[in-house]
Amino acid sequence: MNSYTAKAAFQKLREDVRKLERQPSGSGAGDMMAFDCPEIDVALPWGALPRGGLHEVAVPPESPSSMFASAAGFAAALLGRASAPFGMSVWCQNRRRAQKYGQIYGPGLAAYGLDPNRLLIVNAESDAETFWVMEECLKSAAIRAVLGEVGELDLTSSRRLQLAAEKFGCPALLLRPQEKAPGNNAALTRWHIRPGVTAPGSEKDDSGQTVGWRATLWRCRGGASGEWEILWKNEAFCCHMAGAMAD
Repeated sequence: MNSYTAKAAFQKLREDVRKLERQPSGSGAGDMMAFDCPEIDVALPWGALPRGGLHEVAVPPESPSSMFASAAGFAAALLGRASAPFGMSVWCQNRRRAQKYGQIYGPGLAAYGLDPNRLLIVNAESDAETFWVMEECLKSAAIRAVLGEVGELDLTSSRRLQLAAEKFGCPALLLRPQEKAPGNNAALTRWHIRPGVTAPGSEKDDSGQTVGWRATLWRCRGGASGEWEILWKNEAFCCHMAGAMAD
């Protein structure tokens, strides 16, 4: 094999690897969770979020703990879309973390498209228990989507969740306060969520404020990063882009 042929073969191999990175197993058109925001969907290498994958939603490091509510709302919206229209979903919360950030209230999540009659809330004693619950739920045909609140996330635990989500075609969402600098993990997408702009007609949270997010996709397997201002459209249980800000 001459040098030109070897170079061409190596280039083709690199292209094949990139295609594999953009196409997780079981990621057909019916295995996607679209944001229905073209600006976001087109930025993702799959055209939407793959159902068979692990996705992390976190508060940026060194952010006030009050911002955790915004990240929780964004995660709830993703869980609602993942389990729609009639699927059963699971939210696994750490008891100790619930004392700091607040206990999940099922009926309060209805505004994000989560039917409280189809939402199972599990209280775990540790992150290890949360990982176990999530992995077992991913294997169940009765569960449409699963979300877990964790603090620390190592590469081994995240890879187990990613492989289980990929194998069984069930999305796994991780909600993290991220009190420390983020490390490496196997999530397909990793989001930082901050409170964003608001507008009349958006869904209101418990404090009476309209819900808006500044969503930063800071890590995406096979894709680029990005940042968007999003408003929650409560009538249709979906997001839409915020309008341009005035001076």
